[in-house]
Amino acid sequence: YSDEPVSDDEWKAFFCDRCCHEEERWLIVGIKKYLRTQEQREQLASMDLSLEDLLNGRYNGNQGRQVRQIFAAWNEKLGFQAFRG
Repeated sequence: YSDEPVSDDEWKAFFCDRCCHEEERWLIVGIKKYLRTQEQREQLASMDLSLEDLLNGRYNGNQGRQVRQIFAAWNEKLGFQAFRG
């Protein structure tokens, strides 16, 4: 896609300015390319959760602490609070 952000600065602007939360497909791409770490990928796999599950609140109470930690790490990397769990 020609309008896909390519640099880290463009991804940050994407999260900030384009309000990508309205377009889940772009949000998922952005999280995979810019925010999610390998450790978080493994953590989600061990909890049997997808990014879509996280974004739509489909996790149980026992997983909430880990999800909030992931969201906090993403928010820290972005420099503003985009994710709440």
